[in-house]
Amino acid sequence: MLIRLAQLLHSRRDLFERFGEGLVEFGIRGLGLAAQRVAGAFARGPRGVSDVVGGYPHFGSLAVKGLEALDTADFARKIRAAFSPCCLGTWPTPLESHPVLAARTGVPELWIKREDRSSALYGGNKVRGLEFLFRDVGPGDVVVTIGGWGSTHCLATARHARALGAQAVLAQFPQGHSDSEARTSRASGSVARRTFAASSWTGFPLEWLQAWSLAGRLGRRVYIPGGGARPVAVLGHLLATLELAQQLSAPPDAIVTALGSGGTAAGILLGCSLLGWPTRVFGVRVASRLVANRWKVESLARRALRLMISRNVPLLHAPTSPPLSVVAGSFNE
Repeated sequence: MLIRLAQLLHSRRDLFERFGEGLVEFGIRGLGLAAQRVAGAFARGPRGVSDVVGGYPHFGSLAVKGLEALDTADFARKIRAAFSPCCLGTWPTPLESHPVLAARTGVPELWIKREDRSSALYGGNKVRGLEFLFRDVGPGDVVVTIGGWGSTHCLATARHARALGAQAVLAQFPQGHSDSEARTSRASGSVARRTFAASSWTGFPLEWLQAWSLAGRLGRRVYIPGGGARPVAVLGHLLATLELAQQLSAPPDAIVTALGSGGTAAGILLGCSLLGWPTRVFGVRVASRLVANRWKVESLARRALRLMISRNVPLLHAPTSPPLSVVAGSFNE
């Protein structure tokens, strides 16, 4: 596997498309000033899909100097008890060390959080948020959402909705022309009740209205925003960061993740804040800066924190403010 990774990087192929078809989250240790270099290395192609299953054992909790240690397993249980998410995935996802890839990028250690192994039905980072967004979805319901042509969010939503006995109606806008996106679009169409795909941005509002209308005629509508970017969904990615605290022996210097609708990056940022980690979070933009930007990530993290407080989830200490950097990715604006 590691030799294959080195070959892919050397040949400048799309790492995300080839390796697991879209590894979304990266936990990186020992980076220091090289963090920007690693983010830049992945900025040349972070998009795709992922769909296999796995697990990884917990090792314990981390304490940061000056802060009381957070019992991450107990904290995760309290979050789940307060919000009652449904069960779509297998947790925790594995954390794998990749020394060859670390050497390629010039860092001492590099770890990959295998979110592609989150579900046997359809994996990837979207599963975490959907567990919270689907907590009230059941047989006969109709989930309606939006996304770009080739959206992994649309595919994850449609597949997991069907597994719960619900239907999915999708409205898609034009975006991307790669083989991976074409496969994802076809897969979405095969599991959704109906997909309304706009050929241009000007035609998208009509397609969206048609999707919304059809969903209302089919049953009880459940709206999921594009990318699943809601404060409650951010909590799923907060849980991913709590998993990292049990899988690593020390806080990472940096975590690099793809930045699209912002939910994943917001959950990681919130997790680092609640853990008191000094970790720098890097978001590599894979969408327009109109939706993929620092303000949205920080806003989602703040709103998710307020949501936790409103449900009386106890915090061990006041949240800190870990640094967030947004790096230009492969999206053409």
